[in-house]
Order: sequence, then C-alpha cells, then structure tokens
Amino acid sequence: MILSDTDIKKRIQSDNLLEFYEPSHIKYCGYELTIGKVVEPKTGKILRTSNRQKSKIAALLRNSGCFVVEPSETVIVITKEKLNMPQNLCATYGQLNRLSNRGLLVLNTSIVEPGYMGPLSCVLVNFSSQREALTLGEPVAKLNFHQLNSEPEVKYPVSSTFTHEQYEQVASKNATSLPKSLLDISGVEQRVTERVGRRVKTNLMLAGVLIGLLLLWSELEGFFSGWIWKHTGLMSTTKQVEVLLQQQKVEYQKENLDLQQKIGDLQEQLRGTRPPRMSPGASKQ
Repeated sequence: MILSDTDIKKRIQSDNLLEFYEPSHIKYCGYELTIGKVVEPKTGKILRTSNRQKSKIAALLRNSGCFVVEPSETVIVITKEKLNMPQNLCATYGQLNRLSNRGLLVLNTSIVEPGYMGPLSCVLVNFSSQREALTLGEPVAKLNFHQLNSEPEVKYPVSSTFTHEQYEQVASKNATSLPKSLLDISGVEQRVTERVGRRVKTNLMLAGVLIGLLLLWSELEGFFSGWIWKHTGLMSTTKQVEVLLQQQKVEYQKENLDLQQKIGDLQEQLRGTRPPRMSPGASKQ
C-alpha cells in the first residue's frame, strides 16, 4: 500500500518520518524531495553557488543560489530532507516529469530500506543541449512511502544511519569515482588533447634536434671532407663534386686557349691571301 498525503502527515507527527521538510511538498501520494547540497563529481567538492561561475548565465544567477549544469554534465544532489524510516515502511524515489522536460535525468532511482535514517542523494545528468540552472530548495525527485505487511526479519544497521554532515562526507568520497560528464566525454577529450599535445611536443623536439644536426653538419662537412682527403685519400661526395668541377674548369680553359689559337691562325691566313689595296690617285695599267 502506498501512503497518501494524509497518511504521510500522520506518520510525520507520530514517527518523525521527515525532518527539514516543506509541508507544501506533501501532496497526492508522495513527497517532493528538494536540493540541499550539490557535490561535484571527480573532485568530491561540496559546491557553493560562488564557485561554479562557468558562464555569464551562472554569474547572473549567483545571487539567487543557483548551480548551472552544462550539457552532458553530471552533479550529485544531496536532499535537504532527512528520513527516519520505521520498520513497517519502505520508500522509493525517482524522476520528476518537470525535470525530464528540461532534459535533466535522475540516474539512481532506488529503495529506502526500513529503519534507514539520513538524507538521500540523486545523480543528475543534463541530457539537453542547453545549460540548466538548479536552485537550492528546488524539487529534484518524487518520494513514495510503501506500507509493509510485516516488519523485516533483518534490521537495518544502526551504524549506517547518518546526519547531514556524515552523509556529505560519504557522498563526497563516493563522488571522486564518478566522471564529470556523461560517459566521461570531457575526460576523454582532455586525455586525447593531452596525448596529442605530448606527441606534437615530442615530434617538434625531434625535428628541432634533426635540423640542428643538419645545420651543424653543413658547417663541419667541408672540414671533415678535407681532413679525410688529406689523411686517407678518400673523397666525400662534396669533395668529388669539387674535383670534378675543377677538372671541367681546366678543360674549359684549355679548350678556350685552343679556340683562341685557331682564331689567330685564321686571321693570319686571311691577311696573307688578301690583295694589296690601291691608292685613289693611281691609274690602271
């Protein structure tokens, strides 16, 4: 049997079923749990409205006690209410339709065991493409109480009951194992960026070293080539090119001298065969 709003109010009076609750949130057949604290995944920090200013929207909402949840981001919400479950009741809590319409989904719908005493928590993820603001005291989940036919044989351990301070410590510790975004998208992006950055840095360093070695060799290659030629008689490629160019230069000079000699001989021959030039006043005989 699910308790109605009337039954819930009676059990609050008789069994102190809820503490720190809002009477207006008791309606129909359940109670709407509200946001008390927000825990950041990965770091486990208990967030304040002043240290989540990721955008202009968040800055505008700072004074209204809001937390901005980015697309694909997850947050852990600790309820303002504290439950004191009797042995003949259990409870379930789950999604609110108004959050679903905003793209916010509660991932950890669960059962509250008989005998449990303490606050509850919800893991919220933003499935929408827009930033969503959460306000302190805003409804976050629907809580329904169920009447048991009999009390459970195994009792809930008293050592597992929590005050708000104790529950926050446990939630903060557990939050360190959760990703900051759905499927750890932001974590994957960060790791890929870091890995690519390291590879680019390594390649740039290797390229710089290689260029430095090539520049050094270009400066010292002539010296080493001369030293090797002098002591071993072996020529490097550069030395071979230099010798070949020198040989071609000598051949070109020799051919040039031969050509000049031939030109001179032709000029002499032409002067020897040319008839003598007559003066203008001489008459023909």
